[in-house]
Amino acid sequence: MKTSTKAIISLIVLIPTIVLVSSFTQPASEPQYATLRTIEATVGGMSKIIIVYEGKTEEFELSKGSSSNQTPNTQAINKGINLLASKGYELVSQSGGDYISMYSFVRK
Repeated sequence: MKTSTKAIISLIVLIPTIVLVSSFTQPASEPQYATLRTIEATVGGMSKIIIVYEGKTEEFELSKGSSSNQTPNTQAINKGINLLASKGYELVSQSGGDYISMYSFVRK
């Protein structure tokens, strides 16, 4: 009888304690999203990177697309991705084709 009484008293104390402690827990912050879009036009010179994050938009010009020299634009795109990574964003998806690519990031 003593063992079951101790168990019941323990539960009566333990359950309210758990409920009370969990009520003071901060809710998880909302995730923040960022988008990096690249446009590499071979004609017209509209090549650029557009980055949207933390309520602001940044644009960076890219070189005119060329199949013979893609290194400068690749380095600039990598710099944009690293900029978001340095702010705590993680890449969650990438889509696009030859001239337009979209990168989505999340920060929790």
